[in-house]
Amino acid sequence: MKKLLRRKKFLLSVVALLLVTYQLLTGSDIKTLVPALTPSPQTAVQGLHTDRQEAKVVKVVDGDTLTVLIAGEKEKVRVIGINTPETVDPRRDVQCFGKEASAFAKKILSEQTVFLESDSTQSNRDKYSRLLRHVWLAKGNVNVGQLLISEGYANEYTYETPYKYQQVYQKAEQQAQQAKKGLWADNACIQ
Repeated sequence: MKKLLRRKKFLLSVVALLLVTYQLLTGSDIKTLVPALTPSPQTAVQGLHTDRQEAKVVKVVDGDTLTVLIAGEKEKVRVIGINTPETVDPRRDVQCFGKEASAFAKKILSEQTVFLESDSTQSNRDKYSRLLRHVWLAKGNVNVGQLLISEGYANEYTYETPYKYQQVYQKAEQQAQQAKKGLWADNACIQ
């Protein structure tokens, strides 16, 4: 039984990696990626990451903040390890590429089932009482922070303490910069 579970974990990891790689190479919409290979939410979580909590996205505030429904309660979530240009901060103007980052986040997250992963290196909540979590799309088991950075909609952001996926995110940012994707494009902020 343990061998079967290990094989299942390995295969799911390979499938998730292939799906993300395909999406990054082709630029296709994440929602259209080979649905037959996409694990169900239960399969994506069982045995892989027991520290993940299922939630339903009810609102995407901007690229790095969302509101979710967890066990019937609404919670604001701040995605760990990323920062997207501001679009809703009343103290600031809308920042360069903020609308695009927000639109992409809405496209991939709106009304989706996600898994929220805590990180023992970070606080449970930030100074605004938002939950601090890594966010995973249930479809395809995709790390949302990594996806936003890889596509050029966010930059890697370390707040005080290194976090679980910091090196992965930093590498994704370097690759997005080299490929001049999204906010790294030469003409990203030309009005």
